[in-house]
Parts: sequence; structure tokens; C-alpha cells
Amino acid sequence: LSPKEIETQLAEMEKPFNFDHTEQPAFSIQIPSEYYERAPYDDNVFNAHKAFNSLTIRVNKLEEGADLSKAADTYTAYLTSIGQGAVELEQATETQLPDGTPAIDLVVKWVTKVHMAQTTQALIVHKEGFAITIGAHTEQGSLPNKAFFDTLTFK
Repeated sequence: LSPKEIETQLAEMEKPFNFDHTEQPAFSIQIPSEYYERAPYDDNVFNAHKAFNSLTIRVNKLEEGADLSKAADTYTAYLTSIGQGAVELEQATETQLPDGTPAIDLVVKWVTKVHMAQTTQALIVHKEGFAITIGAHTEQGSLPNKAFFDTLTFK
């Protein structure tokens, strides 16, 4: 390959890519280029990794009367069930997507079943009777980059 061809290929690899959820609720989000996609597991619809970090997207049917203000409690209960039980909600902030859709932004520290300390930055949105949860998880102790959360758009 010529230097120009190599440069072009590297530039393509550095571009974010879209994840499109086509079932209800239909949405799209730009995934940062440093993540590489892996097969979803458990009830995730998307799973990706990079060094010491993972990214998951879950879509769950809401129970009757579910309230976005209780989303932090629901998410920490979920992390408790998949981890060692040690979960600390450090922050829960009401926010909104660029289109005005209400959301909850969370920071949670927890420990996985294999004793790995995690810091999770999560965004939870209720839409069309579903909870969409985007979780950026890191083993490094510092907050994962969540700038891409703002690229979530509904179709």
C-alpha cells in the first residue's frame, strides 16, 4: 500500500460508527471509533469494548407506571444482581437529550462477580414504553467518556 492509501485506511478506522436499533423504539447512536463491537450478551442489544472499558446498550419493556425518576434505583438494582452486590450510586442527574427528551445521567461504582471494580457512566431514557440504558463502564477508576451519549436520536 502507498502512504496515501495507508493514511486513508487509518482515517476510516478513526471515524465513529452508528449503531441502529430498528425495533421499537427505533434509535441511532454514534459509537466512538476506539470501541470494537462484540456480540451482545444477556439482555443487551449492543456490546463493545476498548482497553479497560466496555459499552453496553439495553432496551427493556417498562412496567406499568414506571417513572424516570426511579430509573437510578432500577439500574443500581440491576447492577447489584449482576455483580457482587456492592453498588454505590455517586450521582443521578436529570438531564435531556439535544432533542429535549428527558433522561437521567448516572455515575455508579460497583464490583462485578469476578471482583473487578467498575465505574459506570449511564444514560437512561424512557421512550414508547421502553427504558433505553447506555452504559460506559471502566476499570480505570476515572469516569468514562460520555460525550457520545448526546448522539442518541430517535427515529
